[in-house]
Amino acid sequence: MSFDPTFLAGAQSRLLPLSVPFRFFIAGALFHVISWVLVGLNADTVINFSGGLGFGLAAIHALTLGVFVMTAIGASLQLLPVATKRSARAGGPIVIISLLYMCGVPILVWAMAVHDIEMALWGGVAAAIGLAVYTALIGVNLFHARGLKSVVAFCWAAISALVLLVVLGLLLLLDFDLGFLTDHAALAGVHLIAAVFGFMGLLAVGFSFILIPMFTLSRGMPTWRGSLTLAVSVLAIVLAGFESVYSSKVIAAAAFVAGFSAGAIYLWTMVEMLRSGMRKRLGVPFVLIRISWVLLPIALLLGVLAVGGWIDDQGWRLFGFVLLAGWLLSFLLGILLKIAPFLASMHSATGNGRPARLSSLTPEWPQKVLVVCHPLALVLTGGGIVTGHATWAQAGAMVGTLGAIAVLVYLLEIIRRLSAHRRACSEP
Repeated sequence: MSFDPTFLAGAQSRLLPLSVPFRFFIAGALFHVISWVLVGLNADTVINFSGGLGFGLAAIHALTLGVFVMTAIGASLQLLPVATKRSARAGGPIVIISLLYMCGVPILVWAMAVHDIEMALWGGVAAAIGLAVYTALIGVNLFHARGLKSVVAFCWAAISALVLLVVLGLLLLLDFDLGFLTDHAALAGVHLIAAVFGFMGLLAVGFSFILIPMFTLSRGMPTWRGSLTLAVSVLAIVLAGFESVYSSKVIAAAAFVAGFSAGAIYLWTMVEMLRSGMRKRLGVPFVLIRISWVLLPIALLLGVLAVGGWIDDQGWRLFGFVLLAGWLLSFLLGILLKIAPFLASMHSATGNGRPARLSSLTPEWPQKVLVVCHPLALVLTGGGIVTGHATWAQAGAMVGTLGAIAVLVYLLEIIRRLSAHRRACSEP
């Protein structure tokens, strides 16, 4: 089975300090705010982005490196040891990752916004070294993993994509300064594919096979279905990379067939898990997760129309926006709302054996703010991209910023409630 219901057994012994995942979660929440602020500050440039340094590229990397990868690092550093039943006691490497990556990404994003290529290189190198240490740390854990083989395979594929996107990212930064690449745009396309579909996409799909059954109390799916999803997904990613380099309609068609097939298998599996789950009231997080599942095939369809030449440059931009802010961000936010209080509850047990109830650690009102603001921000900003009206995008950015602040408050409130629980338990 792709999901082992016993994988949480003994998980307490494999927990890292709560400060490890939460430092990355909070940093990701801050970049969530920053990404929307960057859109609002120069909406006209962002919605007409066609490459090059500036607010558009800065907003994209604030979202991808600052939100997606930052949150993925925090989640994977804790969830992988739990899922693979392999303890991860690596305080030194985690400190290096925290310092280099958390310092490198803001430098890189700022430098992109102000067109400072030298500063961007310094930030990019620092972030790349941090990711190299992260890759080595995760690789050791995966190499010695003792369970959940299909999820481990997804993680290996995602880590391979991470290595590729980091190398290409550094080459693209150098090319802004030295101009040695013969086709900057083609390699930028491969870089984007490796980041969105490769690293983040494969992680999202792979962890879905253990997190969705856990949250819904559903039966696991056969291992073969996870393996088939991975194989078809990797094929689609490789074909999409070749299409970016060679601009072949035949390769593009094959890539989209593979991509739609992988998406169909994945979504079919997720629907089955929801139907078979014993827990039916799943709350706000699953509203966002369901939105992401709806937007995934829409994003792929927009990609087909864009590559086929049936929609203009604004269509390409809408494709990218739905892919990043629609599918991936919606999914990540939904998962974050679930795993943050879950991890806090696992750390809440005290010496007198009084763990906090999950509901007591879960703030309600920030979730309600987010579930209104995030979809509205998607609609308004998407409308701005389609119509070319920056005012719409600015309105979307304002609403999106409010939702992003709600996520930050949500995480800080969890920490406050956990601290209050520990103080109460320590009192005689």
